Amino acid sequence: METCVLEELSHMADFKTLVIMNNKGGVGKSTLTDAMAHWLVRKGYKVLIIDNDPQHNITQNAATFDDTLFYSNRIDNFIINLQSKNFINNLKKYLVYLDTSKMMDGCETGGGKLGIIAGIGNLESAVEYSVKVLGEKLLIERFKAAINHYKKYFDFILIDTAPSINNLTNNITIAVADTVIIPFDGSEAIVGLDQFVHWVQRRDFDKKPNALFVLTKYQRDTFDMLREYRKVPELLKPYNIESGNVSYRILKTLLGDFVCDHGIPERMILKNHTYMGLEKGYDVTKKYNLLMTEIFNKNKLNKTNIFDFWIEEDVTTKINDFLKPMELIKNKRRQVKFGNFNLR
Repeated sequence: METCVLEELSHMADFKTLVIMNNKGGVGKSTLTDAMAHWLVRKGYKVLIIDNDPQHNITQNAATFDDTLFYSNRIDNFIINLQSKNFINNLKKYLVYLDTSKMMDGCETGGGKLGIIAGIGNLESAVEYSVKVLGEKLLIERFKAAINHYKKYFDFILIDTAPSINNLTNNITIAVADTVIIPFDGSEAIVGLDQFVHWVQRRDFDKKPNALFVLTKYQRDTFDMLREYRKVPELLKPYNIESGNVSYRILKTLLGDFVCDHGIPERMILKNHTYMGLEKGYDVTKKYNLLMTEIFNKNKLNKTNIFDFWIEEDVTTKINDFLKPMELIKNKRRQVKFGNFNLR
């Protein structure tokens, strides 16, 4: 039987608001957010999910596609409410508590609580309208005030985001982050990280967030990949990720403790289930447990800021150098032929 006691997590006071963000889609942001929420609830914490992803998959899973559960409680109405000078007084009505009884199976304690501010597809329109009324700076100030109000009642606030950086919603979301959790699933996601990091650098923060990188949907190194990377000895160091993965090795070599040593493998079961739905003792559940424990106990979290480090150390150039063998392998596999086509 799993003991679900309220544990003291390292740096808890320093990162109550975690934003799960990457400008590349399909890297597992929503799955990771949902799993993190359930893990924390089973530990006895009070958790709030804010679903800022226009696909709002977490909301759909929570409601089992019953829109009447949330009705007028969605994030777009929450954002519109920030236009009112008395917005703090109305914050409670946008919050729905979910039934966590099924999560508690096997726990010795009653566990925590899970609240959600439900997502919706037209969130960006609501943010654009509020920016026209208030201006972006004032909207951010009020969004921060709302988050700080919720912090009085929740141990952790997790915010899922859109796979983009060129939108107003993510502009206001990154402003409230204590820590950014950045999932990546391969070399394509790593290439896109440069744009993401420079976007964060350009933002104006009261306090710049830090970040952790998490490899989701990882696959083992192939034989030809290992053969090519034997020419790059530093990428063959024995790290902890199962069986090795080049994308992980590259970031781990360059960013060290800012990259988690545990990850989630690419398996079909993850496409339809998150941590809550997996059977106890199942291998992937164990991997989630290891990953979540690592995320909440990273000992370098409050030291060097990763976004500054990335720029100062010219991490982008180094990543591109490390990726060259991988691109050579991919190009060898591609058999693109051009010919003359008659278009009718």
